[in-house]
Amino acid sequence: VLNDSDNLNTWRPSETYPVALGWARALGEAAPEPRERSIALLREWVAGGTEVSADRVDECIQMLRDNQVLREDGTFQLPMLERFLRVRASRGQPIIEPREREALHRLGLPRIERPSAEEDGAQEDFQGGQARVYRAQDGGKDIAVRCVRLEDESAQLRFQREVRLLQRISTLPIQNYWQALRGLPHLIRAGIDAADPRQGVVLYEWVRGEPLARESLSEVAALTVGARLATVLRALEELQVVHRDIKPENVLVRAEDWEPVLIDFGLVRAVEELRRGSNTVAGTAGYTPPEVLAGQPWDTRADLFALGRTLEECLARTAAAPRLRELLKRMTAEQARG
Repeated sequence: VLNDSDNLNTWRPSETYPVALGWARALGEAAPEPRERSIALLREWVAGGTEVSADRVDECIQMLRDNQVLREDGTFQLPMLERFLRVRASRGQPIIEPREREALHRLGLPRIERPSAEEDGAQEDFQGGQARVYRAQDGGKDIAVRCVRLEDESAQLRFQREVRLLQRISTLPIQNYWQALRGLPHLIRAGIDAADPRQGVVLYEWVRGEPLARESLSEVAALTVGARLATVLRALEELQVVHRDIKPENVLVRAEDWEPVLIDFGLVRAVEELRRGSNTVAGTAGYTPPEVLAGQPWDTRADLFALGRTLEECLARTAAAPRLRELLKRMTAEQARG
C-alpha cells in the first residue's frame, strides 16, 4: 500500500507513505494524539507549498488499517517497518526524493496566485450563496475565478472534496467523452489563495454566453439542450458523481455555437460519500426531487429530475410539443427515472 508501482523493484510512493512516516514518528514521540501530531508533521514537511487536508490524511490512515499496515489500535503490524519509518522520519526533512515529495503534495491543495478581476468586468462579478465568481485574465485568455470562503474546518473539507471531484471529472478521456466535455467548463487549476489561506480558488475557462431563460426554448431547442446535457449526466454517472444544483441559471449557452454548458459545481459530491454520510438536501427549491426532500440520498436520478424541471421551465408555452412534455413529465415523476 505504500508503493503505487506494480513492480517491486520500482519505488513509486503513494500518499500513504508520508502519512505512515508521520504516524511512526508520532508513536515514537509517544504523542497523546498521533493523528493530530501526524498532520502537524506533514504540514511542516510540506513547507507551505500545499494545504494538507486532514480529511485526506484520515483516508490514508484508514487505508493503512485496511491493508493491515496498522492495527485497529494504531500500532504497526510489523515492528521492523515501524522502526525503518521512524528512523526515516527522525531526519529534519525526511521527504526529499522528488517522487516522495509528489506523494506528500497529493495530500492537499497547492497554494496558487489568484488573478485580479478585470477593471471592465465589474458587471461580470457574481456573488452567490456558495461563492463569488468573476472574470479575469490568465495567460492572455479570459477565465472565470471562483472564490470560496473557508471559514472553518468543515468548509475546508467540503472545498477539498469538491476540488478532488472536479479534478476527477477533468480527467475524462476526450476520445470517449468529447460530447460531454463540450458541456463542461474546462478546469484550469484549483487550490488555496496564496495571499489568503482562508479562501479557496478554482480557475475555469470563461464561457461566453447567457444562462437559459425561462419560456425561451422551442421544442427542437429543448430537445437539443436536453440531449447535450444528458451526455454530461451520463459521464458524471459513470464517475459516480452528482451535480445537485441543475437549474436554468446554471446552464450557460455558448455564444459561438449555442452549446449548453453546465456550470457551478459547488455542491458536487461523490455518490458513495452521500450514501455513507448524513443526507443533506442541498440543491434549489423547485429542482430537488421529492424523494430527496423525504430524506433519501441524492443520486444520478435526482440530477435527471433537476434537468427535467429545468427544461420544463425553459420550454416556451407556445411550443406544441405533447410528446416532449410527456417525456419531461416522466423525468420529473417521483422514483420513475432511469
